[in-house]
Amino acid sequence: MANVGLTLAFFVLVGWWIFIGHMDKLGREEDPLYAIELFDGLLPVEKVLETRKWHAKGAEPWDCTYAIVRLKDVLPAEPPTRSWRNERGWQYRFGGDWQRTPAAPLGPNTRNAIQFCSKYWKDELVAEMQATLHSDDAWYSQGRGGETLFIYAPQGRLAARIRFGD
Repeated sequence: MANVGLTLAFFVLVGWWIFIGHMDKLGREEDPLYAIELFDGLLPVEKVLETRKWHAKGAEPWDCTYAIVRLKDVLPAEPPTRSWRNERGWQYRFGGDWQRTPAAPLGPNTRNAIQFCSKYWKDELVAEMQATLHSDDAWYSQGRGGETLFIYAPQGRLAARIRFGD
């Protein structure tokens, strides 16, 4: 009986590591690299401002992932795009249906990714992104549901991918 108990305990611990511990470790290792990987080959990154590839451990089912960077000086006038069908996977999509700012008001059924995710960032960064969306010199892309927001601001040297999703 003791052997059965030890065997069961072993499988419980291994199962916990596979389904919880390993994923948490993977997230902690990949989160700091996400912004660099996302913008690699698209835009020249000077500094990563905020980055998170995976939802936080213990987060709500709907939570935030993001890559927000300060760009170097030499930038394309128009925003680059990486489609969701790319060699890196859907988490590395950037842009698409780009629109000039100021951004249109959100509809009643549109999620506000900045509002939902702002609790993870400094107030100054939140204010800068909101001001960028109301400026006349940037680009943004957002689907009807508002789950993912992309920002490209060559004047402010800011680029962001913000996703509030499951």
